[in-house]
Amino acid sequence: MLKYTQLSFSDYLTMSDSHHSVRLTLKSTNVRHMKLPPKRLITAIISLCVIIGGTYVAIQFGKGYRPTKDGMIKGTGLLAANSFPTGAEVYINDKLTTATDDTLNLTPGSYQVAIKKDGYLPWQKALLIQEELVSQTNATLFKAAPGLSPLTLAGALNITPSPDGQKIAFAVTVASSAAKNGLYILDMTSSTPLSQIKEPRQIARNTEAIDFSQNILVWSPDSTQLLAYAPEANDQFSAYLLPIANLTEPANLRDISVQLPVILAGWEEEIAIRETKQFAKLPLELQVIATQSATNVYFSPNDERVMYTSTGSATIRPNLIQTPPATNTQPEERQLSPGTIYVYDLIEDKNFLIGSTPKDELKPQKQLIILDSNQQLITIADRNPITPTPTAISDFMSLQDPNSFPQTATNFNTHYSSIYTSTFQWYPNSTHLIHHQDAGIEILEYDGQNLITVYSGPINDDFVYPWPDGKSLIILTNFNPSSALPENLYAIAIR
Repeated sequence: MLKYTQLSFSDYLTMSDSHHSVRLTLKSTNVRHMKLPPKRLITAIISLCVIIGGTYVAIQFGKGYRPTKDGMIKGTGLLAANSFPTGAEVYINDKLTTATDDTLNLTPGSYQVAIKKDGYLPWQKALLIQEELVSQTNATLFKAAPGLSPLTLAGALNITPSPDGQKIAFAVTVASSAAKNGLYILDMTSSTPLSQIKEPRQIARNTEAIDFSQNILVWSPDSTQLLAYAPEANDQFSAYLLPIANLTEPANLRDISVQLPVILAGWEEEIAIRETKQFAKLPLELQVIATQSATNVYFSPNDERVMYTSTGSATIRPNLIQTPPATNTQPEERQLSPGTIYVYDLIEDKNFLIGSTPKDELKPQKQLIILDSNQQLITIADRNPITPTPTAISDFMSLQDPNSFPQTATNFNTHYSSIYTSTFQWYPNSTHLIHHQDAGIEILEYDGQNLITVYSGPINDDFVYPWPDGKSLIILTNFNPSSALPENLYAIAIR
């Protein structure tokens, strides 16, 4: 049950006065807490100013602003001095300054930067340091004394690298036994050290009627099959499609010459579709130049740069694409001249002069032909880059004339690798190029700078090819030219 307490009027007045006194006391207390003494207020304001000022100074410091000897604050640029391998000495204007990997603040201007490491060829380049921007050396160092390892022992003829850069096909004719003569595949796995590389695998044997060293070899676009074209008397020929995973005995060879047009048409379409996707990455103006005023167009392994030989005079307008804040500061050339080799950077919109030494006479660039949604033929130069990839077919060959296969094979192999058309080819890291000639092998950066000689021994200048990881170069040579033995493949360890 609830109990009620009875209060007298005097008791109620006393309680009311008491509660009123408490409320006044609390109110007075709250007012006192809301008022800050002047010293504490000033301290809070100073602390806030210090935080804001410190943040501003940290931001400016991060941007590269530094005090000078005369007390002025001036902006600087950052030099990220890095190298592969690391631990190299960094010289700035011929003075030993630091070691890689390190970041230096430098006043804006041009500097001669050199990176040196015992056992490696020096790297050097003139770099322009810009205010509030970061310039990177990204120096790849190559061995001063490269190692040499044989990859074949019984000679290598008719050498044909695969489109994926992971395999090389070649023929042998002077093996210790007749059964060992035939067609071989050298597998190159980027993660496998040279000391653990397996011997080349035989995939077909020579017969009385077939000598693979005299055949024309063409890889399928996916690098899983090898087509061997065997010319015969009276303009006749045979063609064999060989899987590369195992050995095909002579009894199992099947002549697929009647299927040749269909097979090549399928391969041709695969190539054209991939090529269409690559060209779509170029600014529209570069697409027109690459298809109408250039030949020997080869994209870097990462598709971010393209090497091409100009066949006519043209001008590349500046600012074709939006570029990142810090770009390559090396001099570029946007005025094109016939017979000159260039590299265009798709990320930084820079066009660099490389050289002018194509292997063959300039040929008109084949026009990539594609079919639009109405099955009308249009060239890539007329195509909107954002159009979905259409069904594609290019003019590699005339399907109605199987006897044109030798030229067709040349077109396929030329498309796969620049070793057939130029003394320049891409190095696997996409930032360097390989240049080979009678005097040896040179490596230079994609902007044409830092040219170094990595090998100057005997070499057949028709074949130089990089190992997929870039640690070695494969050459064809004979270190005993007085002998009658054929040339062999060797790996030169350059990194």
